Amino acid sequence: MRFGRTHDILTGYSMPNTKKKRIRQINREIDNPSPFYKQYRRRTGVNNNNMLKIPGINYHNHRKKGGHDFSDGIYITAKYGQEGFNIWMNHLAQDMMSDYTLKNFGSFTRNIIEDSIQEFSRPKYRKTGF
Repeated sequence: MRFGRTHDILTGYSMPNTKKKRIRQINREIDNPSPFYKQYRRRTGVNNNNMLKIPGINYHNHRKKGGHDFSDGIYITAKYGQEGFNIWMNHLAQDMMSDYTLKNFGSFTRNIIEDSIQEFSRPKYRKTGF
């Protein structure tokens, strides 16, 4: 199961006119910031600033590295414009839904939902497969 693929699929559904390559590129950058950007975050003290964190997001694992707070939204918007901002907001909403499902229904249910999204988005099940 590739969890990052679920972001691409759901963002593609909500933003059908956006190129799939652009969606993948921005989602990867949100989850895996560049070494330059990680160093910038350390030097400016953004990593330690709780005011920039977004309520409702559980900051664990890969979300500690960056990509999931307000400073990252500004960075993505500056780099990719309105399209980047929309994809970033979509990504955060999906992370919030995932955290909510995990907290209230457990990891098994969350994994079943993500597997279903990935399976039923295949071209075999819909004509405009992602």
